[in-house]
Amino acid sequence: MDKKTIVALLLILVVYWISAQFLWKPKQQNNIQETEQIEIENPVSEIVDANDIPPIEFQAKSSSDIKINDSLVLENDFLSIHFSNLGGVVKSIQLKKFFLNDKTQLVEVIPESAQLLNIKLIDHSESIINLQNTVFDFSITENTLYFFTKIDEQTIEKKFILGAKYDVELDLRIDQFENMKGYELAFDSGIADSEKYLKMKTTDYQAVYQVANEQKETKLSKLKEELKLAGKVDWAAIKSKYFTMAIIPNNLINTRKLNIFKNNESP
Repeated sequence: MDKKTIVALLLILVVYWISAQFLWKPKQQNNIQETEQIEIENPVSEIVDANDIPPIEFQAKSSSDIKINDSLVLENDFLSIHFSNLGGVVKSIQLKKFFLNDKTQLVEVIPESAQLLNIKLIDHSESIINLQNTVFDFSITENTLYFFTKIDEQTIEKKFILGAKYDVELDLRIDQFENMKGYELAFDSGIADSEKYLKMKTTDYQAVYQVANEQKETKLSKLKEELKLAGKVDWAAIKSKYFTMAIIPNNLINTRKLNIFKNNESP
């Protein structure tokens, strides 16, 4: 591995209204990439290209010198996303166009007290650096939030770029981790309930994914124990009755495994 190791992750977090025309269309739909472009209107072209934004310069501070801030917000006309610099994670995703049964509260996608997109770094000896308790320094603009920290001589930057609609891009850059084997991205918050009656929850709530060019789904009722899948992960999603969160790695990322388990009464 080069002395200056940079691992970049580009993903789209898509939260949208479910219909029969979306990702879990019957099997005759073979080209999932074509579906994504149709349904989410090619979000990559609508958001800022991470390559066009130069790396930010920052004076690294000790994590203990930085105050925890749970009130960092990126929003557009469709989404309001709340972040915390403790772990550099997503704490809340509210859908501005959809309300709960009371017609006043916005639909919240992430369950209460849950979080999304924590990072674990793994070296060749299988040692793990969990960034969950790292207090990141940060910088925020209208549609971009940077988290950055330094551990010994290694620097880590997580950059979130909010798109025009229901999409957000995450760019992860890691510098000087010469012994790094890979990393784990935690897409483990589950998806929050948005309806009053949950009689069919165990069948409505599903993990839907495409691994090794094979599209499958696993219902909540079938998640008795953790399901571990090996192979190239094209995309993965968590589905409730009406909404879905999907993660789509950039084609340049060698995503090799997917673990599916039950959390917060959701896949």
